[in-house]
Amino acid sequence: MTSLSSLPSDLLKLILAQLNLMDLLKACSTSKALAALLRQLHEIRMTSVGYAARTELRPKAGLGRILEIPTLRLLELKRIPDWSLTHSRLLAAALRRGTPALTTLSLAQSNMGGDCAAILSPAIGASTSLKKLDLSKCGLKCNGTEHIAKALSANTTLTALDVSGNGLRPPSRASF
Repeated sequence: MTSLSSLPSDLLKLILAQLNLMDLLKACSTSKALAALLRQLHEIRMTSVGYAARTELRPKAGLGRILEIPTLRLLELKRIPDWSLTHSRLLAAALRRGTPALTTLSLAQSNMGGDCAAILSPAIGASTSLKKLDLSKCGLKCNGTEHIAKALSANTTLTALDVSGNGLRPPSRASF
């Protein structure tokens, strides 16, 4: 069996399905080997409603520590039921500073709403590394999507965007 430390650095990824993220972060704090490995991750995928609830993805203790991983390029936080303004502020700050230099960000089904999108939008516009962004089924509605659209006019690196399933509806015929 291959140990994590023997994997080539481009294969280092963490797919969280049954592990508790907070427990993993605590273990990495106490183990130098795990802490070194965590600092080399390229991908983190967290994709389960039940898992997200169990991990308590608290803004500073969870997401804040994830965003300190300098090699991280892909961050997938799908189905986070309690995405907050504080989560959005932390992520926006990381995108503006460019560390980590995320190329792929997925917050699909994370229940963020328009207010969180308004906080993230300027940072999305300013990001020089972000290529793929998935905000599908996030409850953005028209307000949040307008903010994202404004960000797109400033961003020159984004090549893929998914905002499907956000309650956007074409104007009714009566409004023409």
